[in-house]
Amino acid sequence: MADKKLTIRVHGLTHQRLVDARVFAAKLSSLVQALSKTDKRRNGHKCLQFVISDLKISSAVAEIAEKPASAKYFAQYSSVSAVYETLEAVYNGQTSSLLHEPTLLSALKRLSSGANKDYSHLEIYVDQDESTAVRVDDFFEKQISLVEAAREDLLATAKQRRFVGTAHASFDGILKEVDLRGAVRRAKLILTAGGAEIDCVCNSVEVPELRESLDKRARVSGIAHYDVSSALPIRVDIKNIKLVKDAADLIKWRGAFKIHNDTEEW
Repeated sequence: MADKKLTIRVHGLTHQRLVDARVFAAKLSSLVQALSKTDKRRNGHKCLQFVISDLKISSAVAEIAEKPASAKYFAQYSSVSAVYETLEAVYNGQTSSLLHEPTLLSALKRLSSGANKDYSHLEIYVDQDESTAVRVDDFFEKQISLVEAAREDLLATAKQRRFVGTAHASFDGILKEVDLRGAVRRAKLILTAGGAEIDCVCNSVEVPELRESLDKRARVSGIAHYDVSSALPIRVDIKNIKLVKDAADLIKWRGAFKIHNDTEEW
């Protein structure tokens, strides 16, 4: 994955022009936190590091580049792309695409706070292309509030229509160890599509096989338990684990597991 870059420019209040250093530092920190949380959530590990690739003198402009954090874990998803796409979705009020982004929404809410009070507005764009700039200002703050309210309404409606019970299902993701003691081992699966975590028990899988599958991409199948709290299962009793090669083409599977609209019936 080629290095992606995200640029943030802070504009001071019209009567001052100048940008308070504390405001600039806080906004830069909020953006980096959003990128870092997105990396861990979507890739399952700290796969990326975010470095200052350009800091313009006498201006409140910083460019952040994402780079591999280690050779051990490969980033399948770009945090820069994910954060930028979420910025666009908030700006355009695309609530349905933000149903599973509460953490990122919270980070962007902190990023946009104080518009027209501590600063005029922010501009955030990708790969040095100013034509992609998203304006983060008081309008953006209102959009986040509207998106959060609409998201809560959609989730409330979805809870009334969700499937409750058990079903045979398969999921693609990365298995992480939680507790391998005893006869009923526990793990968590970080989904390839979206990065959500699913609680799992593995009493039907031998310990050596389970250990061999940890921290690797796998397709697990078993009994999925559903309740009204989420469209995803609250637990999966894993019956089978099949490792997936990194180069495998999982486009058809990702389409099956990615939830585009949480209000759909299951």
